[in-house]
Amino acid sequence: MGYRDEMETLRARVSQLETELSEANDTIERLTGAAPTGPVTVGTDDVIPSRVLDGPGKITLSRELDLEVDDEGLEAIAAHLTMRYGVQVRQIGRSLQAPGFSVTQRDGKTRITTTNDYGALSAASITLSGLLGGFLTLMTFAVGHDLFARGLAEWHIAWLAPLVMALVFVVARRLTSRVARNEATKRRATFEALVEIAKRHGHAATPKARVEVEAEAEGDEVEVEPPPEAAKRAR
Repeated sequence: MGYRDEMETLRARVSQLETELSEANDTIERLTGAAPTGPVTVGTDDVIPSRVLDGPGKITLSRELDLEVDDEGLEAIAAHLTMRYGVQVRQIGRSLQAPGFSVTQRDGKTRITTTNDYGALSAASITLSGLLGGFLTLMTFAVGHDLFARGLAEWHIAWLAPLVMALVFVVARRLTSRVARNEATKRRATFEALVEIAKRHGHAATPKARVEVEAEAEGDEVEVEPPPEAAKRAR
């Protein structure tokens, strides 16, 4: 057996011992409870409150699972989104895209994300307060002037309009805040359901074999004696 064959044998033995040691450590961690038995989950919950709504202004939920979802799982996720929100789900490769939702698979991991911005509800609350408040102000001024106070001057609108708009804003804020909270609760429930579907239809990714290409070992130098005739001429 040559030098190179001996080195390859030693490397193979070291690799085998490292694999056995890793498996033994995993077994010890599972038995002692030091390691999770299911897929590793990494997630973030980012909820930005809105002072206008007195509720969620923007919500972002994200989970990264240490697994890959099979085709049946992707179909189940798409069906659940369609049932809950009536949206069209597009599949791009091994990933899903829907308004406000995304399921991305890469490098043996699956990331599920949902994002929703409630800024439109804030704008609707303010717009409703301005338009409806202004309309009610004019109606109140007209009714008061015709039925109760003929001498009511138009400058009273300057203080009446802000008061009515503030009252309308209080009511509109409660309504839009309730809508935002209910939608956020529904979105979180849908998101957690997608995570559970992914776990049920997920499997650990097949580890990619690492192939290391090593340079050819240099051959040993061997001294070659010159032939007898060459040695006589050299003398």
